[in-house]
Amino acid sequence: MSNDAGAVREIAAACDGDVPRIVTHYVYAPTGEAAEALTSELRCRGFRVETRMSGDGVNWLISASHEVVPTQELMGFIRSAMNELVAGYGGEYDGWEADVRDLQSPAYD
Repeated sequence: MSNDAGAVREIAAACDGDVPRIVTHYVYAPTGEAAEALTSELRCRGFRVETRMSGDGVNWLISASHEVVPTQELMGFIRSAMNELVAGYGGEYDGWEADVRDLQSPAYD
């Protein structure tokens, strides 16, 4: 079970919750072919995607990032869409995280 609502509350408490954040979603794919297909599909959906062999040396880890204002409704929708997408490839959606740093700081220039 996810705790998207709790995570969104924590983001709002840590920083301005109405500011777009870089959100990264984590997906595991069981084969290189599945990882390639998922990577392509996620890029078509507007995500910046990185794919590599996961730490277990068997599955592939896909990190898919985009910039959004994380709300409970949006993150729940994305979780549902990700679960549906990866299920078709035998993969697993492993959740998300948001960058809470100030995107206007010099580190982002």
